[in-house]
Amino acid sequence: EMQDVEDALERAEGVSRSHRDASQRIESAAISDERMSSERLESTKASLETLKSKHAAALQALRDAHEADTMRRREEWNVESEKMITRREQNHACAVRDLESHAAELRKTHQTHTERMKQEFEDKLSAQVAALHAQHESSRAAFELRLVAERDALATKVGSLELMHSAAQQHISL
Repeated sequence: EMQDVEDALERAEGVSRSHRDASQRIESAAISDERMSSERLESTKASLETLKSKHAAALQALRDAHEADTMRRREEWNVESEKMITRREQNHACAVRDLESHAAELRKTHQTHTERMKQEFEDKLSAQVAALHAQHESSRAAFELRLVAERDALATKVGSLELMHSAAQQHISL
């Protein structure tokens, strides 16, 4: 509708230009035609003034209608904007409530999952510690056995060396 009013204003201004052009042609024709009677000239001028006056009134009426339409549209737009803002605020509040509810559910799920994972980790860690402890004990026992075996082997070698040393000393003293 606003475009229609603007188009109408443009057409009215075009008509105004046409009227001005026509009035200029009429005035030119009236001046150049010296044979035209003064009565006819006055009548033409009066018609031209009447036409100008009607055109000015029509143009002002169009401007007034355009301004009134613009004000009406602006008021309608303000009302619609307020409604839209209210709807958006309501939708936003609803979305915030949904998000808060979802966040609470996620926190509960996360806490439950964390506790379960912690318990599983502690159980696995306890099992690993027990396995490592058993492995350590087994390794320590094996090491002690090997150490005892090596000590016994060294003691045997030392005994053997002492016998050889003693034999060598007896041999030297002979």
